[in-house]
Amino acid sequence: MQTRQVRAGELHVTYLECGEGPLALCLHGFPDSPHTWRHLMPTLAAQGYRAVAPFMRG
Repeated sequence: MQTRQVRAGELHVTYLECGEGPLALCLHGFPDSPHTWRHLMPTLAAQGYRAVAPFMRG
């Protein structure tokens, strides 16, 4: 699992990423963080998905 960042203009988003393949977007709620998905993301990656969990603004 890697921590990555993307910038689009003034928007800056940090996210966790694991695996390759079709996207499985893992969204957390308040007051959680992307680490909520830390146990599921490797399982999704092992099944052939690219699991991405962004740090949601809030």
